[in-house]
Amino acid sequence: MKHDGWRHEGSIGSGVQVYQSYDGRQVRNPNTAFSLSDRAPAEVVGGRMGGTRTGLIVTALDASSNTLNYFVSSDDDSFEWGAPTLLTTIAPIFTYGKFHNIPNVDTTPSTNDWIAFGYGAGHIYWISTANNGTTWTSGDCFGGALAGFLGVEAYVERFPGQNKWVMIIRDDTGGNARMSVTTDLKNWPAPVATSLPTGANPLTLIFHGGRLYIYATARRGQPINGATDALVYWDVDPAVVEATSAVGSPTMKLAYAGSTHMLGYLNTVMTPNGYWEASFTSDETELGSANPSASHVVMLSGVQTEVASPAIIATRPNKNLWDNGTLQSVTRAASGSLSDGVIVADRLKWFGAATGTYARQDVPYDIARTMPHKPRKMTTIVSSATTNCGFSMRRYGADHFRMAADAVLTISVHAANTWPNPLFFKVIHRTAKTAGTDIPSPAVQLTGDPKPNGGWFASVAYPTIGMSGVSLGADPSVEYQLYTPLAGGGYDGSICGVKLEFGDTATALEQDDGDMPEHLSRTAEMVTFAPGHVIGAVYPLASGSGGCVLEYEPKDFAPSVTITASSLIVVTAGGSVAVTGLTVAAGTTPGQRRCVLTVTAPGLTQPGALMVDAGGSASFLVSVDH
Repeated sequence: MKHDGWRHEGSIGSGVQVYQSYDGRQVRNPNTAFSLSDRAPAEVVGGRMGGTRTGLIVTALDASSNTLNYFVSSDDDSFEWGAPTLLTTIAPIFTYGKFHNIPNVDTTPSTNDWIAFGYGAGHIYWISTANNGTTWTSGDCFGGALAGFLGVEAYVERFPGQNKWVMIIRDDTGGNARMSVTTDLKNWPAPVATSLPTGANPLTLIFHGGRLYIYATARRGQPINGATDALVYWDVDPAVVEATSAVGSPTMKLAYAGSTHMLGYLNTVMTPNGYWEASFTSDETELGSANPSASHVVMLSGVQTEVASPAIIATRPNKNLWDNGTLQSVTRAASGSLSDGVIVADRLKWFGAATGTYARQDVPYDIARTMPHKPRKMTTIVSSATTNCGFSMRRYGADHFRMAADAVLTISVHAANTWPNPLFFKVIHRTAKTAGTDIPSPAVQLTGDPKPNGGWFASVAYPTIGMSGVSLGADPSVEYQLYTPLAGGGYDGSICGVKLEFGDTATALEQDDGDMPEHLSRTAEMVTFAPGHVIGAVYPLASGSGGCVLEYEPKDFAPSVTITASSLIVVTAGGSVAVTGLTVAAGTTPGQRRCVLTVTAPGLTQPGALMVDAGGSASFLVSVDH
């Protein structure tokens, strides 16, 4: 379900839409469940009730921002909805979470008794019905304001097979979460402080495989243990929580990384085939309280049996963490020579003291058709004597540094021929870009598997070491190395796909590798022009000189711009003017998207001029030192 406005910014007259799903993945048939011309829906809680009823409690605001609660229901699988009923018998609250069944004395489910939870002015409230939604009452879970912290969204889950429930409460003062355990859902002991940071967001609970999983969304600008734009979790022993309402200091683990401006509200459900799925929205602005425009549905457990850890397996193959993983894009040149330490934009690096060559080549069709991503190009590296030749990728930032620590990664490689030498993978954490300390995890060898027609596949699960307590300087990073370590002896290897993912199982490499352009452009970007291409508008700076802005994608660091421009001309209303000089002023701040080209062109005195490549030899390389 969703409302037409945004979670943080409801609008007067917007409605609440309810969608149907028959397989837990695809949603369809949206119907309006709530819409009032003078109300703005802000929060929604609900679900299936007794019989065929689906019910919602909508928290809405009037034009003066007064909080009002409405109940609305459907008795035909959400196709038709009754008129909203204003709940005048309960305290106005902001609802959160979902409906819970209040079981009978013998623990069997009830068809009439349901309860939900909400908050207001530092209180956590319950709101309950004993007649399947006809009437409602409410009460204060803790008998008054919560001492010592400001409680807002509270999430409740039932211990499996017991009449016992655990509540985890967001602390809106920015501290750690609080927990409480009860046996009657309405009277809760004072909440116990935990060591789990909320990041100013609510937490979500799941019982699965004999463990309690506590999920948190680390939003941009509100990190959790250094992580941002990520779904993280802790897993704990339910017996410990049952006894003390506290969870100690469990290790945070990554469930899902990379969503842009993730919102901190997670909805979970177990599908009929035994999968846990979670949904959330993203694309929030930097300031919070924003207009999300993308919805995500991901799996928290990818098998129908219980698993030890429900790490994310997305509804599509896992996200590839390796930039330009399909190796189908080159930004510098299709071939060239390399020496020690040189990295080209498609992540090829020579680690040893010798030199070698690389070349882009076509993958033979009979080999490409056997691979899941159907590669068109491959990178061939050739050397007669070298050490540690291979591929390297580095990500900067504390979040990348922490996420890649105490984690299990899987690296997999597709080659267009049998790789002639052992292939190794290693992760190196660096505490700072300048004068930092390298902390490597042990290298592991990939196991090769020959494929039909000469193809080759290798993969390995790779645990990284923990970085708890490590002090970080400016621009900490993590480097991933895939390399051949042998010295001496020639080799000729052609790689056409690399995939790096969280988890201990390799999943398919996607054909489009849609994350590649964005990631690749953070490091290097080659822009070339055909003859006659208009590069940009030139504005006069002084007699005989002018400026032209070249735009590019944001870079991780202040970039340098190298220009080959032997045939540039400036075209004016009176004809063309030759370019006799060219200087570049690149942006000095990471994230800047443009540089200024200053041209010397005698005779350039008027506005409206255009810089044009006359001969097809102009090229611009925008790169950063990494």
